[in-house]
Amino acid sequence: MCRVVFVALVFALLAGCQPAPDARPVVIVQPAATAAVQPARTGGAASEGPAPRPTRTPFVLPTPPRAVAPPATAPRLAAGTPGPAGASGVAAAPSAAAPVAPPRAGEALTATVMATATASPVAPPTAAPAQPVVGRVVDGETIEVHQAGALQRVRLIGVRLPRSAGVPECHAAESLAFLRGLLPAGTPVTLEPDAQDQDEKGRLWRYLTIDGRSINAAVVAAGAGTVSLEPPNVNRKAALIDAQRQAIGQANGLWRLCPVAAPMTGPPADLTVDAPPPIRAGDHATITAHTVPGAACVLAYTTPAGTQSRQAALGPRDADAQGRAVWEWTIARNTRPGVGHAVAVCRGVAVRVPVTITAAPTAVAGRPG
Repeated sequence: MCRVVFVALVFALLAGCQPAPDARPVVIVQPAATAAVQPARTGGAASEGPAPRPTRTPFVLPTPPRAVAPPATAPRLAAGTPGPAGASGVAAAPSAAAPVAPPRAGEALTATVMATATASPVAPPTAAPAQPVVGRVVDGETIEVHQAGALQRVRLIGVRLPRSAGVPECHAAESLAFLRGLLPAGTPVTLEPDAQDQDEKGRLWRYLTIDGRSINAAVVAAGAGTVSLEPPNVNRKAALIDAQRQAIGQANGLWRLCPVAAPMTGPPADLTVDAPPPIRAGDHATITAHTVPGAACVLAYTTPAGTQSRQAALGPRDADAQGRAVWEWTIARNTRPGVGHAVAVCRGVAVRVPVTITAAPTAVAGRPG
């Protein structure tokens, strides 16, 4: 009996202890109760054989269950308010979303690299073309401009400054100084072309502007130059003629200081000149200028060799009632083939047109007949 009490105490003590997670079950051997001695039956002696040995029954302590987290407390509703599950006063607990495991370090790095590799490539910014910059003003006809590392020679469209080469013309020095003052070295400029890109010397025909201000018109308005048009570069003819009208009205520059010939007097008017077709040496040439009726005009012709013709037929003309001034003269037979030019001036506006000379026909000796 004492052994049974002892085993019960040991079991009570062990049942209250938590075994280690990796502990093995404890096996306790519980002895069976001692068999009682059967009393002797009436009339016989008692049987006194040896007592049977107790049997040992193994007893395995059960492994305690793992701790389970208590369910989330459901929010309480007001009394009498049916919950989503239909119970009064208790709302159904929302189903907890399955936890998402954070990416491992290697996976995060791989995803970042793949996203970078598949991203659309960004095109490098295109460099804007370099703006032209003034190098120097060579003379009244030539301006050197630097653009993208190259040197360009530029000529102003529609403007003629008094010549300073050879025998200087009236106001030549003042006009050149004025142009250089407008275009000091290092000044950024904008170059705008017209119909024809270059002149016969390879210079670029251009309108020059600085911050939206036309340098071509500024030269004319200040009286530092006169309008000299060369078709087909006539897109801004009206603006240049207006600038010259302003210069004459205010007596600016050469209009105040220089003697003015008859073709330069009067308010400026529109002027066009018909360029002649190619002319053979020895043939007649005809040039017609169209302006306002009665306008005084003059024509100057320069041969392909660069010499100026002094034929009397090229004298001053007054435009007729239709506004036409006509010149006719003969091209010398010994004129070298090439391209010369003629300049007509009416009312202070000049127009320059090319004059192409071809070779004279060769005389063929007749056969004896």
